Amino acid sequence: MRKSLAIICGVVLLIAAIGYFALTRSIDHFLKEGALDRELGKKTAVILGADTGYLPLFWRGLSVHSDGLLARGKPPRALRELRAANLRAQCSLRDLWQRKWTINRLQADRLEVAFGTAASKQLANIFPAEPALQPQIDTPSPLKLVIRETIVRHTDIFWGEKDESVGALRDVESKFYPNGSALDAIGNKGIFQQTGWPELRVLRIQAHYTKPKLEIQAAGFALGKTEDVAVNGEFDFGEKGGIRLHARAAEAPAEPFLKGFWRGKFEGTFDGDSQIEKKFEKDAKVNAVGALTFIRAEIHDVATLNRIATLTHHRQFEHLKLNELRGRYEWKGSKLAVSELRMEQKDLFRIDGEFAIENERIEGKFRVGATEDVLSAIPGAREKVFTESRDGYLWTTMNLSGPMRHPHEDLHDRLVAAAEEQFAKGFLAPIFKPGKVVLEMLKALYPE
Repeated sequence: MRKSLAIICGVVLLIAAIGYFALTRSIDHFLKEGALDRELGKKTAVILGADTGYLPLFWRGLSVHSDGLLARGKPPRALRELRAANLRAQCSLRDLWQRKWTINRLQADRLEVAFGTAASKQLANIFPAEPALQPQIDTPSPLKLVIRETIVRHTDIFWGEKDESVGALRDVESKFYPNGSALDAIGNKGIFQQTGWPELRVLRIQAHYTKPKLEIQAAGFALGKTEDVAVNGEFDFGEKGGIRLHARAAEAPAEPFLKGFWRGKFEGTFDGDSQIEKKFEKDAKVNAVGALTFIRAEIHDVATLNRIATLTHHRQFEHLKLNELRGRYEWKGSKLAVSELRMEQKDLFRIDGEFAIENERIEGKFRVGATEDVLSAIPGAREKVFTESRDGYLWTTMNLSGPMRHPHEDLHDRLVAAAEEQFAKGFLAPIFKPGKVVLEMLKALYPE
């Protein structure tokens, strides 16, 4: 009896093995014909709104592989190209034979997506060969495709029509989950880049895609060591679409934003709230509006401030620790405008005003206040220049204009003229000794 049972079991296993071998050979033959490649290409083309193709599918163990997926969009669609390399999908042999493909997990080593002409130049050559593309024709198909989870080890997304406005999300670990006709996405790690902005480390991204919009539900980035920037908003990849983001900074470091003269001379952390917009159009610029309030702000190693410290006998000017520094800003392409600016170190000075920077030139109008104690060392300052008393300071105006590297301001010349007038009248000779030294110090406030 046992011998008969063993023989029956052996026959059943042999038949199952033969059946499995025959089924896999049949599916291999089906895959090699390319029919499944073409069907998948057509379905994906309709989903992406772009001509799409897969490199040949082949069977390996219990999964189907392809070396790559390529999609190319046409104007006016913002999507220029999408590439995915080394695709692997676990699926049911029985379902595949019945042309029902249920994929529990689709994996890819790399995904690259470009929105815009300049962005497409950032794509790497990640294919051994280029697949044939299928057009965007939504025809009846016997193939039913269900993907429950997609995991991509390295995701790069680029945007921008011109080289000087390219932005990117690079090297993000991403996961995608179907949600009805939409898609949910989760991203971790990687970096965010946008021309003219400092680089941000990606900590987390939670997003929802409903064609043609990608909604950023919550995202955390880092300028410093910890998460200090939170973002939400959307990417609209439809015709005349673009980016609309809301960014909130909390105790973010100022150093990554500093360039040129101020690098190494200004230190601080700030809270901020910004709205950022950019159209996916040829000549579109990044526009942003917002407000910044510094929690900590220090200025040091500035030659002019060191000279002011010597002239006024107030060493605090050599290393300012501002009690207040805040303002609103508007950035339109190449122009930065700052309004409602307030800078103050209590019991020393305060500056209120506004300025604009464009093409490396600055134009600004300010109200400058200083304490009587500070001004007492500058002959004629209280009598001729700082003539208004308010909020514990004596006030005057200052206009600033010219190239950023060496702008001209009108306060310095007025202070020199007032001092020269006072000395010429001989009123201050007994008090300021020697007067010539004071004038030389005033004239030398700004190094060449």
